[in-house]
Amino acid sequence: MSTKQDGETKTVLRNLLILLLIFYFSMYIVCLISAAALGEFGDGGAFSGDAVAFNAGYLPFWHYSCGVGEGDVALAVWLGQIFAQLALLAAIFLIVRSTLHAWDYSVTVSFLHFCLTCVVTQAAPATWQWWVTLVVSTLLVSIASELMCYFLIDLKEIAKD
Repeated sequence: MSTKQDGETKTVLRNLLILLLIFYFSMYIVCLISAAALGEFGDGGAFSGDAVAFNAGYLPFWHYSCGVGEGDVALAVWLGQIFAQLALLAAIFLIVRSTLHAWDYSVTVSFLHFCLTCVVTQAAPATWQWWVTLVVSTLLVSIASELMCYFLIDLKEIAKD
């Protein structure tokens, strides 16, 4: 009989799929709620203040403007990225539960988000706010998830032994 190992391909892919679903679900929810609260939906669900009308499905991948002071859509996207990274932090702690793999999942989800953003919008992100938000939040989630797993899981297991 084999036991489930953290490094097995099936386990890694399952965990990665769950983390991606949580990441994008939380990002969609926060983006849609904040965009609706800011009154950014015009007729037909397109962004009302932008020259290029994208529907709400593209909101988590929006990189043309991002951050505080750049407009309501930019604020909604920025808030979505921040809250999705926070959800990722909690998900890594609850699902992965491994100090050795915590940073890897964080970086992989962020890299896949970059790749999907390029594919969906057919352009690479060019705004510095988008890049700073992604890099800093990925770094913080990597460090925080490792520390959470180490102090809240690994040290408890050592104390029991």
